[in-house]
Amino acid sequence: MQFQSRTILAAKQSTTTTSMSHGKKGECKMMHNPRLQKSVNFGLPFVILATFALSAHANLVSNGSFETTTLTTTGSMGTSAASWSATSGSSDMLVFPGVGLQPLYSYSNPLYQSPYSTNAIYPTYGLLGPFPTTSPDGGKYVLSDSDYLNQPISQTLNGLTPGNFYQLSFYQALAQLDENLTTQGVVTGYWQVSFGSSTQNSQFQKADGTTVLDSNGFIIQSATVSPWNLQTMTFQATSATEVLSFLSVGTGLPPMLGLDGVSVVAVPEPAPVWLFGIGLMGVFAVVRRMRG
Repeated sequence: MQFQSRTILAAKQSTTTTSMSHGKKGECKMMHNPRLQKSVNFGLPFVILATFALSAHANLVSNGSFETTTLTTTGSMGTSAASWSATSGSSDMLVFPGVGLQPLYSYSNPLYQSPYSTNAIYPTYGLLGPFPTTSPDGGKYVLSDSDYLNQPISQTLNGLTPGNFYQLSFYQALAQLDENLTTQGVVTGYWQVSFGSSTQNSQFQKADGTTVLDSNGFIIQSATVSPWNLQTMTFQATSATEVLSFLSVGTGLPPMLGLDGVSVVAVPEPAPVWLFGIGLMGVFAVVRRMRG
């Protein structure tokens, strides 16, 4: 009986070993092939390193959505937005979309009650045309009169690497302000962006606040706006610290230029590309040998 039990046990172990070798051929081959294991050990670190290097970089701009502020309603920006600086008394405003505002009557056309009540930026005036309530970034945003008392909005960026490139992105929009000095018509505007000593201009925008009514007060021509659109620029850092600034430039009476969703991220260096290639070569070698 003792001999028979040992024989049965040996047969079961043999069956189990055979089943493993057939059911997990690749796995067993992998475990007992030092050349394949060496290929994995060689290739995977490069893949991991390259993947890490190509991953998304952190936004170097603080409060790029202008959500952190000491204001409780729309008002002059000044130093109210955390991490940002604007000249007190300038035309730069921080807008709380639709907070405590009512439908308004147009100053520039007293017979015309604006159907775009959500465009009000103060209780007594707003923007002409179908200007979106919020930007794609959501929440608060900046509006700047690009033809009157316009001053730069700036922030100091730290932790830069001199010689490296950085990508700036932001949303912009344009509409004509409706207030007691408004002469309805065409307005233009763009952002003059500075990164240290380098300066670039955003895409030129155009809007028309003209609203024409018939004798019965019905609209026969509506105002137009330049809706929110994404802008991207690339700058090269010359020092570890650079000042990022936005100056609104435009024409008309008055052109209101929007800004929101500001982001600056490091541009990935080309080195990870060849690292990733070496890693893939190692992985392909593993797969090829496993199939062989």
